[in-house]
Amino acid sequence: DAHGLAQRYFHQALRLAKASGDRGLGAYVIALLVNQSLFMREYRQAVAFAEAALRTAGRHITPALASDLYAMQAKAYAHLGDGTGALSCIRRAEQAAERIRRGYEPDETGYVQPGLVNVQVAEALLSLGELAAAGEHAAQAVDNPAHDRGRVHRLAMLSTIELRRGNADKAVATAVQMAEQARGMESQRLRDRLRAVREHLVRSGCGGTAEAAELIDGALRVPL
Repeated sequence: DAHGLAQRYFHQALRLAKASGDRGLGAYVIALLVNQSLFMREYRQAVAFAEAALRTAGRHITPALASDLYAMQAKAYAHLGDGTGALSCIRRAEQAAERIRRGYEPDETGYVQPGLVNVQVAEALLSLGELAAAGEHAAQAVDNPAHDRGRVHRLAMLSTIELRRGNADKAVATAVQMAEQARGMESQRLRDRLRAVREHLVRSGCGGTAEAAELIDGALRVPL
């Protein structure tokens, strides 16, 4: 949570990317700033950073980075209540994701795994109240392989959406999977996501929430 210090390093990385003439790396660093802005709920800044990254990279941008930038921009627009902007960015994110070719991407975009755009789009659609479409994207994200932390985030999103849709049993079952997967992981953002899912489940009062909440509490007991 040392966001000021993080930004200092991001801006130093940007200066180094500019000095070396590596426009693709510069765009990737700005993408990290977009991600940070979303986390800090600075949505207009996230939109502006995403535009800057797309402009900075120009023809040097890779499909993976473009898809991630457009998906994050969609989330920002959705939080701002701009449905038109969000849906336009979702389309662009999906089009860019279709062009991703493994083995042709630089190492720094390796985090754009199959399903990442789906979970980003699911979050944007959830903010817009498009629950059915959000559920479809979240389910697709969970069905794709991901690294362990990524899978926990995907399960958390799916559980939240199922709860919003009134599918309490599915939400609880997904939350149980999420809690079991999260055991032993050390991540402040992950802990925030676990707490949010727990709060939503307990507030709903649906059956099975006690077991899921206890499992989540167990995962949260691991000290950072």
